[in-house]
Amino acid sequence: MKFKNYFQFFFLFITMLIISNSIFAQDDYKYKYLELLRAGKYDDLKTLLVKWEKAEPKNPEMFIGYFNYYANRNKTEQAVMGQMQDGRYGMFNDIIYNSNDVKAGIGYLDKGLKYVPNRLDIHYGKIDAFFAIKDYESAGKTLYNLIAISPKYNATWMLEDNKSVEDGQKYLLGYISQYFDKFFWVGTNVALEQAITCSECEIKTYPENTRGYNILATAYIEAGDPEKAIKYLLDAEKVDNTDCIILINIGIVYGKLKNIDKAKEYFNKAIKIGNDVEKNQAQYYLDSL
Repeated sequence: MKFKNYFQFFFLFITMLIISNSIFAQDDYKYKYLELLRAGKYDDLKTLLVKWEKAEPKNPEMFIGYFNYYANRNKTEQAVMGQMQDGRYGMFNDIIYNSNDVKAGIGYLDKGLKYVPNRLDIHYGKIDAFFAIKDYESAGKTLYNLIAISPKYNATWMLEDNKSVEDGQKYLLGYISQYFDKFFWVGTNVALEQAITCSECEIKTYPENTRGYNILATAYIEAGDPEKAIKYLLDAEKVDNTDCIILINIGIVYGKLKNIDKAKEYFNKAIKIGNDVEKNQAQYYLDSL
């Protein structure tokens, strides 16, 4: 079923920010910071960050450096049993982050955002950090705030090294879909509540985009409430009645509700107007009825 994309989630922000030396070679502080971080020389790194902050007190990369210092200095690895990224179950090494250290690092990300509120990678870093320490409520609140303020910055979003983002709204909505997947993967009441609240915010902020309605419907499916799910999918159909993903999902949910005639109706709608992939998907679900 297309509602859920399974994955093994992990701390992306650190990996995203530790990129090739060539990008940072032009800046001595950045170059040295990354070298010390990779080497795990945290005492030397802290000394460098203090100097960097005095030299460039508003540099967003410096605040990211502080975050990575705190997040990494006491991390540990342990073997755990669970579902791996490829879907198999087994033993794998999991990185455990110190919650207090990560929160201290997030404080520096907040300082950076005061100077550059349109640094999208720092917003993402905060969300990833909260997921890493399993603080799903804070992850949800941070995502909610990002969606709410996004219209103000969609034309000026930047990523690492202050690189401009093309089509900020499209990039934002595409990227944050992974966070909803994470909430669904976790599957606890708190995580699903955050998915519902954030998707409601997306609908309010971008009412002409069907994504938010589809995500909210997914959240209610995951929460075991297909009656509410169908309501939001039908709202999405009113926004765009040619969106075959919506039409197929309406058919799927009607199938869950045992309304077979309605399910057939929507699968046939998708078969009539969809591309080859969508037609095949709709036909598959229609045959499954």
